[in-house]
Amino acid sequence: MSHRFTFGLVLGLSLVVSTSACKKDKAADGDKAAAKAGDAAKAGDSGKAAPAAKGGGMVKLDKLGLQFEGPSDANVSDGIGDGQLMIMAPGLVFSVGAPGDSAPKTLEEAIEEAKIYDGVTITKQDKTDDGWDLEFNNKGSMGANYFIDIRRTIGDKPVACTTTVSQPEQAAAVVKACQSLKAL
Repeated sequence: MSHRFTFGLVLGLSLVVSTSACKKDKAADGDKAAAKAGDAAKAGDSGKAAPAAKGGGMVKLDKLGLQFEGPSDANVSDGIGDGQLMIMAPGLVFSVGAPGDSAPKTLEEAIEEAKIYDGVTITKQDKTDDGWDLEFNNKGSMGANYFIDIRRTIGDKPVACTTTVSQPEQAAAVVKACQSLKAL
């Protein structure tokens, strides 16, 4: 399963999470199943961005030995993969943790993986001092999809911070949270 979809499906989610991207035939079966799970997460939602969370500060991710700047009402739960956590709050949803074995090892590999989506537009592809920041979007059968794939090395640990959301404001909130990650 692609690391972009480790955020999983959570019932009662007040935030739209749409991963209805149209995939090319060469896409892996696991990625297709994850995209369908994301489509199910959107069911019953209006497609409008959720209101912004109230309050803020440093949110501790004890299991990972990390913290990030985010809303005080952020819910932290186990993610799908080992070493992954799911972060949710109004207007914010992302997965953070150790990159999986099949995750791209370089920005160039991440860009190539992004190209499996039909009509992808890469909006940012920056190498950083401690990894990379890859942002791209496309329009799927259920609307716009905004992908964030940020890789960091914090201490001596590689950290993947990823999401797929349906609103640009949600994507911007995830970028801000991922860039604020630091050791406890």
